[in-house]
Amino acid sequence: MSAKGPIVSEVTIDNDGESAGIHVRHGIAQSLVQPVLDSTNLDEVIVSAHSCAASLVRLGIAKSCNVVIDSNEPGKVSVILKPERLSRILAKTGTHIGASEGSMTATLSLRNMFGGGETLEANAGYGMETSVPLTSDEIYAADVGKTFQMHLSAPVMMDPDTKLELSAQNVSKDHTSTQSHVENAMGATLKYKLLNRVSGDHEIALDVSMREIANLHDKCSWGLVFYFSYSILHSILIILFSAVSDKMQDII
Repeated sequence: MSAKGPIVSEVTIDNDGESAGIHVRHGIAQSLVQPVLDSTNLDEVIVSAHSCAASLVRLGIAKSCNVVIDSNEPGKVSVILKPERLSRILAKTGTHIGASEGSMTATLSLRNMFGGGETLEANAGYGMETSVPLTSDEIYAADVGKTFQMHLSAPVMMDPDTKLELSAQNVSKDHTSTQSHVENAMGATLKYKLLNRVSGDHEIALDVSMREIANLHDKCSWGLVFYFSYSILHSILIILFSAVSDKMQDII
């Protein structure tokens, strides 16, 4: 089948059945299906339609996507994309209990938040370590730690091989009972990542971090008091370039 102009009369993203609730922004959907609408022969329709379906999966908008091509009138075809719904909210928790330690963690992931393959993941943790086993009758001292991490990832210009990532973390360790101080650390990282199957993965990162020793006890060591004056450390403008090539699946 051939024609001088486009032969696709319409492209439909089917939201019936299992794919109900598929979330994709109108502008992104229009950009993805535009090559299909511009196809001038059946070969171009097949290639562009399957490329559009693959992009929906690689962007993290759909779990999978089938393509149906139908002829609805002479010289014209219609394309139906049937994406499978992807779970957009994931939550998990975990606990660990030992003789003299214990911890709890919680993770929440929001996938395809704004209909463009964006992912937000947050993780919180709480832990405690005692000086003696909890089963002991002795009076014990405990160190407590709290952590929080957040990671946001989004494709750049609808390209699944190019991503912009922002992460932030905050760690607090209370050593008041054993070492007479509290240690706080926080930081943020901005990454631009380029994924390439031939040359490997590349990234440029900007990292900013801060560490603080606070809440000093009256009986703490003089060395810790001296260090307290220089406890805020900044690591600004650290630019890293790395290349990773995975050859695990190469045929030997």
